[in-house]
Amino acid sequence: MTTWKGDRPLKADAIIAKNYLTEPELVDLDQLTTQFLDFAEGQARRRLVTTMAQWVETTDRLLTANQYHLLHRGTVAHTAVEEIVDDLWPTYAERRRELDRAEATTAEVMDLTELLQLEHRRDEGSDT
Repeated sequence: MTTWKGDRPLKADAIIAKNYLTEPELVDLDQLTTQFLDFAEGQARRRLVTTMAQWVETTDRLLTANQYHLLHRGTVAHTAVEEIVDDLWPTYAERRRELDRAEATTAEVMDLTELLQLEHRRDEGSDT
């Protein structure tokens, strides 16, 4: 995963396909979405009735005009992705907790080391 809100991903983030896009891919997706919505707004403003089949055709033309490959129906159903995430999430969550504990331990050791060094310097200064 590459995109999520907050400082760590949630289980819900794992089932959203766009969360696996890189930053440049997200920019491209945003630009294509804007182009599509601008076109749709023009259609609506002119009160042109458009069927879903026409929207699919229009979207394909938009992608082709922007020199993107046309994607057809995905090979993994959304429900299958949800099942995969349900299976894998507990392992990920436990590993994340272990890493959090290790980071906290490391930070604590560093803090204690710093405190001991400060105490040692203070004690050396009081001997003179």
